[in-house]
Amino acid sequence: MRQRLPSATVIGIDSDPLLPGLARACYGSAAQWVEADLGGPSATDEWRQWWDAIVADPHFTQLAQARADRIAERESAAAQAESPAEPSHHGNGLTVGEHIELLKSAGFAAVAPLWQVGDDHLLAARR
Repeated sequence: MRQRLPSATVIGIDSDPLLPGLARACYGSAAQWVEADLGGPSATDEWRQWWDAIVADPHFTQLAQARADRIAERESAAAQAESPAEPSHHGNGLTVGEHIELLKSAGFAAVAPLWQVGDDHLLAARR
């Protein structure tokens, strides 16, 4: 990946110390290797701190406000619905295919799933 995307920042994360250790041994400094449990309580706090930092950054004021507006609209629509909203990832109701199409329509030349566990997916997109 480093050869194809030399200016990309690559971060490998896993809660199992063996996997980042193997990655360090094989790929060295080609990426940052982090041991972290993204499902644990500390990860939730770190995620919240990350969003707080984004919202506080003046460069992201418009995007943060647009995000807050969209979340408020979704919450309002769900509250007004007669039946509870169907469960979906982050409440957006989009399928992986729909996410891919949206990324392509936003100008990304290539989009593909890299990882999936249950209904959680990680997509990679390249302009």
